[in-house]
Amino acid sequence: MVFLLLKVPLKEGMDLMEEYFSNLEAITKDLESEAIILNDVAYFKLAGASKNENFRSPDSYVFIIFKKSKGIHTVDFETYEEKDLQIHISFPGQIHSWDTADCAVGHKLIIKKEYLESMLYDSYLLSSRINRFPVLNINEHFYRKLGSEIFILEQELADFRFGPIIKVRTELILRLIDTLVAKLVEKGKKRLPQLIINFYILLDENFIAQKNIGFYADKLAITAGHLSSQCREYTGLTAKENLDQRILLEAKRLLLGTTYSIKEITFKLDFGTMSRFSIFFKAKTGYNPKEFRNRFM
Repeated sequence: MVFLLLKVPLKEGMDLMEEYFSNLEAITKDLESEAIILNDVAYFKLAGASKNENFRSPDSYVFIIFKKSKGIHTVDFETYEEKDLQIHISFPGQIHSWDTADCAVGHKLIIKKEYLESMLYDSYLLSSRINRFPVLNINEHFYRKLGSEIFILEQELADFRFGPIIKVRTELILRLIDTLVAKLVEKGKKRLPQLIINFYILLDENFIAQKNIGFYADKLAITAGHLSSQCREYTGLTAKENLDQRILLEAKRLLLGTTYSIKEITFKLDFGTMSRFSIFFKAKTGYNPKEFRNRFM
């Protein structure tokens, strides 16, 4: 296969990129349009203030690379400070709120779920199918390296003839980001054993229909007791507590990120009756579903 590379020297490309972004004016965001991307990869420029509450991520991965930013970003009900030189990562289905100042400048990449997972199936980023590092701090050198690749990618996305190269370029960008995650995993020794990774994958696929830990233990060919002890050792929670947390997270996402009625959410989560759902939710949060929605919307 012959690849046609865009002939832009690295230093010249960086200078073009810096000049381009130094002249950006505030950009009006259209989150609905961004959520409906036609191709596997979409690129959007970022500049200016932005604010939103309880936005549910599309069925894609989103990477925001800030050169400059100031503000607050909440990911699945955990709050992070927005700063200069950061990467903010969103997994499909997550709930986000943010309040970004008008100084913000950067890039946004939206990559379809299947497209990304086919390239990064062996990555640290996706090792547990959980967004364990939603905010990554980077330095100026890394930003410029990543930015130069994104700058070229934007031009390639405008020409269908670059299809094969777009995939290579996108994987290169993702692998660069994955090197940061790998360093954090190794530094904090947070890489989970394969058993727990497999449990999380099964959990994500079956948590609605299968609420019995025995199902997961059977699939993993171990006893429920052994699964629970391994979960407690590596996650601090028993297998049942992990299952309950996954159900609770989805309940919160549906309550704040959709317009489904509480009755509809009850049946989407397979609780059978609204009273069973309400008892479960209140035991975990202190609020019944209606109170939670009213308070946090």
